[in-house]
Amino acid sequence: MPRPFQDTKQAFSILAACSALLAGTPVAEAQNRSRPDTVNADQLPPQIKLGLRAATIRHAIPTADAVVLVPDERAYYDALSAWTQTRRFPILIEDGSYRSIEDAARFVRAFRPARVVRWAPEPQDSGLTLREHAVHAVDAAWDWEPDEDRDNAARVLRWRSLGPVPPAVVIADESDPARAGAAALAATYALPLAWADLPNGLNRVLEPGIAGDIEAACRRAAIEAGLSWSDLGDEADAIALCANAGVKVRMGGLQTGSFIALTDVIGRHENGERWAWAGQIHGDARESVYRAMSSVFLRPERAWLFDAYEGGEPWSAYDATAARNPLENARLEVVVLDEPRQGIRHWRSAVSGAIDAGLVFVNSSGNRNFFNLRPGRGDPGDAPFLDVPAAVHFVHSWSANAPADERTVAGRWLARGAFAYTGSVEEPYLSAFVQTPQVAARLAGGAAWAAAVRNTPSPAWKVQVFGDPLFTLAAPAPKRGDQLPLEGITDLTEEMRSAARDRRTAEAARALVLLGRDADAASLAKAAVNADEPIDPDLARVALLPLLRERARREVISAFRALSDEGRDEDARDALWHAAQPMIVIAESHPDTTGLLSLLTENQRAGQEFADAITLSVAWRTAAGQAAAVNVLRQAAERLPEGSGRRRNAERRIERFINGG
Repeated sequence: MPRPFQDTKQAFSILAACSALLAGTPVAEAQNRSRPDTVNADQLPPQIKLGLRAATIRHAIPTADAVVLVPDERAYYDALSAWTQTRRFPILIEDGSYRSIEDAARFVRAFRPARVVRWAPEPQDSGLTLREHAVHAVDAAWDWEPDEDRDNAARVLRWRSLGPVPPAVVIADESDPARAGAAALAATYALPLAWADLPNGLNRVLEPGIAGDIEAACRRAAIEAGLSWSDLGDEADAIALCANAGVKVRMGGLQTGSFIALTDVIGRHENGERWAWAGQIHGDARESVYRAMSSVFLRPERAWLFDAYEGGEPWSAYDATAARNPLENARLEVVVLDEPRQGIRHWRSAVSGAIDAGLVFVNSSGNRNFFNLRPGRGDPGDAPFLDVPAAVHFVHSWSANAPADERTVAGRWLARGAFAYTGSVEEPYLSAFVQTPQVAARLAGGAAWAAAVRNTPSPAWKVQVFGDPLFTLAAPAPKRGDQLPLEGITDLTEEMRSAARDRRTAEAARALVLLGRDADAASLAKAAVNADEPIDPDLARVALLPLLRERARREVISAFRALSDEGRDEDARDALWHAAQPMIVIAESHPDTTGLLSLLTENQRAGQEFADAITLSVAWRTAAGQAAAVNVLRQAAERLPEGSGRRRNAERRIERFINGG
């Protein structure tokens, strides 16, 4: 059986190919020029060295040109066990929920496979715990028979004999569903998978001692695996924490009310010096697998940058326009919204459908539940729908303070499909963030995600890193069209055709979405909207986001009207608002749209009801008069806690509105 690294020359050739893509050099030319004696990885900065080591391992094993959808975590481990040293394939958990459909479809649109298939093996009572299932799957992915006596030191020795040297360690908790993402990273990068008792609750505050225990577990994992780890630039230079552990660590001493970021606490010696860069993958099994697979199998093709900062120091150092060149040199298509297109209307116009970018940079200010633009203010619901999975770098205070709460900035971006995210857990001050052009240059130069977004050296501080720490902009593994080693798979194209023949329109639309065929799914919904019969609520919900991505705004509104109360979830409400934003502006001068304004008023979004009411108030004043507009504002204000600062601010805002402000 061919080994993933047949010899040193091949390994350096792969490394050169990854470097070539980042530098804009033709891959074949770089590989022909490359020789082991002309590439000295030890002379690279540790951030770049780590990224290229990870990219080399990721690139070495070809990928089947297909996406496999499985119904649950156990089936996922069964599918992962079918990976080999000569073939891998992306696996996603699609359990029938709307979120799982959207996550899978987002991945498919980026990966563009020749086939999308379902695989649901017969449930078998293997007697294995989910932890044991995960470990067996990682071993099987490297063609090893299960062996209960095999420890991580033995695994690392065998990986060394095959070629790859693990660039990181993975830490998971057997009771935490993010263990599923841990198995994907371990199987991909040849990483020792270690287990620890980790605190649950992404939004909780950890005491320093608990964070110290997590750091000790990371260090122990590297030592027990037999990896050199104590300095940057050695073998274990990254930590993938796959758990829903709290992202905030309480600071001791005089700042007992302040927090620092968990991923900036771990990977450090007792004197504070860094020995590894860390990233955190969280979520349930489905979400953690989506985040891991997006990092492993996708390479962004486009970048979207929005800069709400003014000119002059210190803001100019973060200039998004200056980040364009390195990204374009890395062969990304780049869209930059900068001065004078920095306001809320520019933002909402740009995101009214979806953004088709796998890399996103935003510079703003504000708090965890709003972001300031110039002029105007955005709320969590203004986060764009993502056409493809995205890595997001958000220079902004507090955005990741409560990432499990979708009423916050980071929470909404992560719910939208960001597979990696960098943001602060508290006020960090601007200098805590790596300057936007530098992050772009580092990523374009091959740096790993967790290293590219960190100031090094620096003390532990408030910037949290989500996602695979080893993610890079290097080329993913090449695709090849061989057969999948799974029995009983169902081709999604055949599923779609069968549903269409039997006039099961909602099922056909669901299959089309999962196949990445949004335009066709939207066409089915448009036909239903234009028919005399009521729209099937299931069809309306499945097709709502494809309609939005196709910018069929009026059909989005019609589909939303057809939804059941259960179907009007936060994603659906956001879709309605994104579609309606341009029409709200028109309503300010066309007072014949009270039906739309009523629909929006009835579907204000949780946590930002008053902000939504403000957006509507000017249009309501034009459409139905001052009293109607004030009534909308007062109803929204009454939902805020009585006596709270938010309630008082809302009442002051109403008074200004009444007085013409």
